[in-house]
Amino acid sequence: MRKLGNMNKLTLALSSVCILYPATVFAEIDWRGYATIAAGKTFDGGTSYDTLTDELEMDNLSVVGLQGSSDLSDGLSATVQLVARGKNDFDPEFEWAYVKYQINDNADVKIGRLRAPFYFYSEYLDVSYAYSWIAPPIEVYAANVTNYDGINFYYTNSFSSFDYAIYLGSGKREVTLSVGELSGTYDIISNFDLNYGDLKTKLIYSQFELTVTNSDSSSSISQLDQNFPDLPNAFLPTDMGGYIAGLAGYYDPGTYYFGVEYAEVRFDDDVISLAEDDRFLATLGYRYEEYTLHYSYSSSDKTNDLDKVSTSDARYASAKSFTDNVLTDDKTHIIGLRYDFHSNAALKFEYGFTDDDYADEDTQFFRTGVSIIF
Repeated sequence: MRKLGNMNKLTLALSSVCILYPATVFAEIDWRGYATIAAGKTFDGGTSYDTLTDELEMDNLSVVGLQGSSDLSDGLSATVQLVARGKNDFDPEFEWAYVKYQINDNADVKIGRLRAPFYFYSEYLDVSYAYSWIAPPIEVYAANVTNYDGINFYYTNSFSSFDYAIYLGSGKREVTLSVGELSGTYDIISNFDLNYGDLKTKLIYSQFELTVTNSDSSSSISQLDQNFPDLPNAFLPTDMGGYIAGLAGYYDPGTYYFGVEYAEVRFDDDVISLAEDDRFLATLGYRYEEYTLHYSYSSSDKTNDLDKVSTSDARYASAKSFTDNVLTDDKTHIIGLRYDFHSNAALKFEYGFTDDDYADEDTQFFRTGVSIIF
């Protein structure tokens, strides 16, 4: 059988979605889409950064999405979003698939597959046109989970000159990692947005439980787990609790903008295979006609509980060898230029320098691409 190319896979998937609807129904659906076609590489002998290597390539940075929404009347609507990412061989997946009920002008409830709002730009995570970067800095925005299956309640209102919004959600998500199947249960996912004119702020708190299952018994992590019966949950977590908390603020009067974000990931148990993380981002930009010049500094300090194993323990070397692959102390600078050459398209160029103090490695990288909405 002839193997489909990446773009042919995407075309086939999107065509299949359209075929599912007869012409009379298709006319009642509001279709929107976005795409980023980008390329990048590291250079000067640097190691990899995010999905970039020293080979120039396009797939890992490119993404295409198609969203359809339909008003079902009486406050009920449905939305689906199909996303194909180059790093996943352009295999389309449903990023969103939910039904919304509008309770009144201020409140609604959604049920289905929903975006996980862990960061300021989570709602537009794949829509590169919505921000200056080609992709948000991974030091803050790296995540194995971007959505969840569950329910959320959203309420907006205002008082005096302030606008505010409350987001409360709960659900589950399963993803496949190299160590096995990661199941996450989110007891609560919450946001509180408070806006005053050009100033937008967000408080974030999510509480979760994690379980890793179906790990290959011959894998290094399973063998480590078997060698540490005195440290249950340290390598293969089972019902391990934790939380993500953060805050963000952006001021954007038009000609310029600046913003900061901070987030932390914590676990309740003594875990060695997963890293707790302190994440920080500061960014600013200046706009002149169709051009935006921007700079960002981002950092990620990953730590764990390796100190639970004594350096004199014969098992210490194997545990440290494993954790050296997950611990980092990254600091990244990105300077970029955005050119809005069309009302629905932007051309972007970025140069970045990242330094991992833990591994004592530094990397330079370059990215460029076009972001569109349609």
